[in-house]
Amino acid sequence: MDGRWTLLDNGSAELSVRDYVEHFVDVMVQSIEEHPAYCPLLDAPLRCKRDQQARNRLRERFAKFFARGSPL
Repeated sequence: MDGRWTLLDNGSAELSVRDYVEHFVDVMVQSIEEHPAYCPLLDAPLRCKRDQQARNRLRERFAKFFARGSPL
């Protein structure tokens, strides 16, 4: 877990409600700025119909990506 969330998990008893909310919003804004694809992914349809060939291409791309990072 990212260290920015630690204060919210462990130190929330020491924060006022205002400080807690401000910190929470700051962490959320920073996370969204660092990961701009997060919000569009939330709106993506749960059911996405792709043909078998498209699914296979996607699987191959993921396999190549993970194989590059593999220490084996």
